[in-house]
Amino acid sequence: MTLPPEAILRFTTHVTALAPTPTPATPLALAISGGPDSMAMLALAAAAFPQAIIAATVDHRLRPASADEAAMVASYCNANQILHATLAPDRPPAGASIQAQARHLRYALLADWALAANAVALATAHHADDQAETFLMRAARGSGPAGLAGIRPRWDFRSDRWAASPTRTPAKAGVRPEAAAPALPIIRPLLTWRRADLRTLATDLPFVDDPSNADPRHDRTHARVLLATGRLDP
Repeated sequence: MTLPPEAILRFTTHVTALAPTPTPATPLALAISGGPDSMAMLALAAAAFPQAIIAATVDHRLRPASADEAAMVASYCNANQILHATLAPDRPPAGASIQAQARHLRYALLADWALAANAVALATAHHADDQAETFLMRAARGSGPAGLAGIRPRWDFRSDRWAASPTRTPAKAGVRPEAAAPALPIIRPLLTWRRADLRTLATDLPFVDDPSNADPRHDRTHARVLLATGRLDP
């Protein structure tokens, strides 16, 4: 597909403002769920940094269709010569706060994969509408300034597994093991983009709409419904 040159330039600018420029030896790792937002990011990254991106999809195994969704992303990547991995936890999250558990597992799996690939950073497809939803959810819970600051454009993730790895150089005296672990930059290059614009970019791409995004059991769904009324502008 052909993407607008201005969209590619905008994406390139946002990525390089948050992390060093990717190269084949130090690629940009992409978290791709198969939704329109992440598939649009995948296409933008492939155009902006050819031969310098890798992609992964996390299959939490919470829905029967999730394996097919991961396979769809893998097929697209294979057709476009993008290295892809499907990652899965040892066991699916269960019990209370499944979304929070899934988020923790997702970042741990993606970070280990990206660090092993010597990635310059891991990019996720969070956008302006996600930011607005996050603000509303945290405001409803009575969050303070730190919570209301919302999704950060960049933060450093340190993997517990890498910190405890017996093959890693021992930490210096007085340094906590987690502080000695390699830090993986997590970047959100789409944080100023709108959901509708990303969906337009994904028009000619394969993608799926995760039914959990409309599940009324989740707080984020209520925030999304409120924003959809048009009474609040993200």
